[in-house]
Amino acid sequence: MSQRSLTGAAAHTRAGWRLALGVAALFALLIGGSLLASSLVGRIEQAKDRRMVTNQRYVAALDDIALGAQAMATEEASYLSARNARHLTTIAAASADVESALTTALGVFPTGSAEAVAAGKVYGRFRQWAAALDQELALVESGRSPAAARAVTGTRSYRRLLDRDLNLARGAAEGSLAAGSAAFDGLVDDTQRVLLGSMVAMVLVGGGITVLLVRSALQLVRVRRTLQDRAARQTVLAELGRRALTAPDVDDVTGEVLALAREKLGGDLVCVYELRADDSLTVRI
Repeated sequence: MSQRSLTGAAAHTRAGWRLALGVAALFALLIGGSLLASSLVGRIEQAKDRRMVTNQRYVAALDDIALGAQAMATEEASYLSARNARHLTTIAAASADVESALTTALGVFPTGSAEAVAAGKVYGRFRQWAAALDQELALVESGRSPAAARAVTGTRSYRRLLDRDLNLARGAAEGSLAAGSAAFDGLVDDTQRVLLGSMVAMVLVGGGITVLLVRSALQLVRVRRTLQDRAARQTVLAELGRRALTAPDVDDVTGEVLALAREKLGGDLVCVYELRADDSLTVRI
């Protein structure tokens, strides 16, 4: 095989490798984009789940506050009717439980958030109610009935305000959770849209690269064939010249030369023209 043929074959091989690498790179981009999309969406979903768990802790703490306050109110009513000291002990225990739940509610969300502000209002309202309740019980225990009656009225007013603030805190938690869920869902949608657009762009770019590589490979194949044809023709011409120079009689090799020319040069019809002395041409064979 001639040097030109070897060069053409090497170029064709390199073009094939480039095409394969381009296609592999395109698939790698698609797979990488899919994995990235799955990873980002998964992280957003995890953040959404963590937000929901945090909200559940907050609401559970508010429920504990409400239950503790209800227990305190029940024991207060029992003490007013029976004047049994064990009711005071139960009130103190329930108050400690409410304090613990308030600490939890205050620490669930960052300072300044709507939930933390609402929990702070609940805490302040509970402290007002607890102070009024302590004063009321002290007046009842000392037998100062008129003052105790007024204290009971004030205490129950604080109790109603505490229930209102608890409901407001629950509403803040529910509204924040709904808004957060919508934001997370929107973030997921935006992420999927961005990644889908990126993948489409990668496909278009990769497709363009693939088309360019294919065109380059086809062009190299054509160049290789052209070089091979030229090399074959030059080989035939050299062989024809050699035989013409070495043959003792031109007529003996003319038929062989014509057959070789027709085969190697791709002609449908071959013939030999003879130049006469008067510069005219005649077909000899």
